[in-house]
Amino acid sequence: MPEQIAKIYGENVSSTAISEFVDGEELYRYDIKITNVPAADEVVGVQAFVEFDDKVLQFVEAKSTLEGSTGINPAGNKLLFAWASNGEGITLDDDTVIVSLYFKLAKAVSNGAVTEIKFITNTVGTTSGYSYVSDNTVLEAKNVVTENGSITFEIPHELTLFGEDVIAAAVEEDVDGEALYRYDIKVKDLPENGLQFNSAQIFLTYDKTVFEYRKADGPFDWQVTDSGTKLMLVCASETSVLLKNNDVVVSVYFAAVNPIALGTKVDISFTTNILGDGSSMSFVTGGKVIDIEATTVDGSISFEGLYGDANCDGEVTAADASAILRSIVGLSSLTAQGAFNADVDGDGEVTAADAAAILRYIVGLIDGLPVVEP
Repeated sequence: MPEQIAKIYGENVSSTAISEFVDGEELYRYDIKITNVPAADEVVGVQAFVEFDDKVLQFVEAKSTLEGSTGINPAGNKLLFAWASNGEGITLDDDTVIVSLYFKLAKAVSNGAVTEIKFITNTVGTTSGYSYVSDNTVLEAKNVVTENGSITFEIPHELTLFGEDVIAAAVEEDVDGEALYRYDIKVKDLPENGLQFNSAQIFLTYDKTVFEYRKADGPFDWQVTDSGTKLMLVCASETSVLLKNNDVVVSVYFAAVNPIALGTKVDISFTTNILGDGSSMSFVTGGKVIDIEATTVDGSISFEGLYGDANCDGEVTAADASAILRSIVGLSSLTAQGAFNADVDGDGEVTAADAAAILRYIVGLIDGLPVVEP
């Protein structure tokens, strides 16, 4: 049988797959791996020599998960990495990561730019390889080959802003005694590790006969213009904000113009501005600020509460009757939606009669809510 040949290699990777953000700075992780090591080799040491384009990349640090001692010796555009087990040898599985090298950009790069990370010999002619223990003797492995790799800088070209279909009872918040309905706009279709955003513009429209806009907040400082027909939300941050898939870009808060009938569904849609521009965001990647128009997915707020659910907890219990009675004597108050739910006799007011009807329903004296008394 032919002798097994071990290989130390770096993969050809995309920047979007290996970028990580540390203290707001984008770093690119490049893994040096080993494969095809004979099972009989109890490895006690590995060394790897690599060269990179220091006009594109700046070395930051090296990390290894292998137990033992590690060392890194950077010299300009060259790196020497060494590992020693400090004891008995270990078996290295196929595609074990020997070391992760972290770089940041030395300059901005264009979309599609490729930078190579090459294996080289050191100044005395030593190449990348490993040592192992055999019969209590440390030997240098023969027939170790190396395979160069690269980083391709790819600029993401799409993202999606979406509003979920939510239930009013799940998003209601009480602010200064007013019930507000929070509507979250989120982002997806980003690289796995996210992107650093620093500006955005979003255009929304909603049914103003049902809702009134109150405020917007989120990871950015939003400026909001309510034109009477639609909302324009604009932000620009002095420092970038890291967003990952399904993170909230902005929370928009609405108040009900009038109590909203159960079963009502209010659509909140993305739209364009008067110039026809759609929602968009800008992000920092490859040392550049990139503007990108967003695909948008509309959503809605549905009012799927329960008649009799005065405290808006999703159930009809004696606590709802108690909440009604406490509100009547001024010990507490109901939200606008809670008051609407509480008016089970349909007379337009919340009274002790509504509390009595709820209690009668709970004990089975009436079949359902709402009821209309004769």
